[in-house]
Amino acid sequence: FCNHDLGASYYTSGGGGTSQKWFIDTLSNHGYKKVEYFGWEAKPLSAEKVWQQVPDHLKPHYRWMNIPANPDPASGDNPWNFLKANVKVEDYVIVKLDIDNTPIEAKFMEQIVNDSKLSALIDEMFFEHHVNVNPMNSYWHTQKETTYLSDSYDLMVGLRQRGIRFHGWP
Repeated sequence: FCNHDLGASYYTSGGGGTSQKWFIDTLSNHGYKKVEYFGWEAKPLSAEKVWQQVPDHLKPHYRWMNIPANPDPASGDNPWNFLKANVKVEDYVIVKLDIDNTPIEAKFMEQIVNDSKLSALIDEMFFEHHVNVNPMNSYWHTQKETTYLSDSYDLMVGLRQRGIRFHGWP
């Protein structure tokens, strides 16, 4: 198993919740003990606090990048380049994308949609699609977005048709 978490925060705390702990606990509850973990977090965090929270059994398999994930396909800081360099089609890969930056998230999603070699590497995906939808506008400030909930469904269906188990996040 390989997990790429874009918007990782801390292992047991953070503004967006505890996605890292949730993924590791959920996989462990299903019998999967070894997970290669790639966490991306743009907000500067304490490296000491990050590593204090990571369980010992995960540390040898844990990679944490406290830099912005760069959507430029040629960038060494593009998470999809890490994914392509570290996994094979036969690996089970989970991706979570929730970096609270709609334009950058859109670029990452476009790369998955337009790159069949990349999308073939992803088995399951969790995405908080920040769209213009009334109940969430006060939290996401997306009133001026031209992307709507129907676009989320279209994206979800399209990626599911490619074989990616696609879920909303959280």
